[in-house]
Amino acid sequence: MKITPLTAQLFQHEVVLPSSSEENLQTITDLTLLHQKLTSIILDLLTSNFERLLQILYRIDVSQPKVEQALQAVTHQEIAMQLADLVLEREVEKIAWRMKYNTNHKNSST
Repeated sequence: MKITPLTAQLFQHEVVLPSSSEENLQTITDLTLLHQKLTSIILDLLTSNFERLLQILYRIDVSQPKVEQALQAVTHQEIAMQLADLVLEREVEKIAWRMKYNTNHKNSST
């Protein structure tokens, strides 16, 4: 699945990467690659800075019950993959709402 540069830009704005990371998610236009990068970033945070990971998930507004469920996975890799799924799912929801609101807002102002 391909993602648009706008989607990547909005996503990059929402996901605050660790300061040591030089990742640029805006250059990724394939959802699979984005998922792989996110999984890698989340795995690193999971093992090195769990508090920061939780702060990012909270800021992105990922459902706490879903996060708790993902944290029950057996391996760190599985946890990271499930959390990446949740982050992408939430970001797509927010982008859809923004697009809907902007379209409705533009239509009502004309």
